[in-house]
Amino acid sequence: MTAASKLIQPVLDEFKTLCPDITNAFVSKCNGELVANIQNTIKDQASKSAQMISGVCIQAEIIGGLENFTIQSTTGQLRVAALHNWYLTTVCSKSANQKVVRSLTHVIVPTVVGLVQKQTPQKHKKGAKEPPKPEPKIEDIPE
Repeated sequence: MTAASKLIQPVLDEFKTLCPDITNAFVSKCNGELVANIQNTIKDQASKSAQMISGVCIQAEIIGGLENFTIQSTTGQLRVAALHNWYLTTVCSKSANQKVVRSLTHVIVPTVVGLVQKQTPQKHKKGAKEPPKPEPKIEDIPE
């Protein structure tokens, strides 16, 4: 379990307490890697779902990226929310308290993920280039 997982996991574990109608929830990275999930989420299903969401997010880059999307059925809904290059996916029944679900998916978890990402250092890939330095402004160039 990564440092990020250890920090996010307790928040996800409280979902069932705050909204029992949430049946599954997990946080994944852009590359489809599973970061954390609530206890009753089957990891294999969550991993496959995270990979599929990753594919959708890659395709959405053409139109400027993905912020949120919801798929509704007659019995429930699936919500995906972008969280600083990670994604929170929740599955809940149609009878779920939507105010609580929105608070969890749009306020609480994004805040925690933002704090976790600031606290955990990002690993650089081998051979990754340094980000380009900004070009000097005309005022900065000595005459």
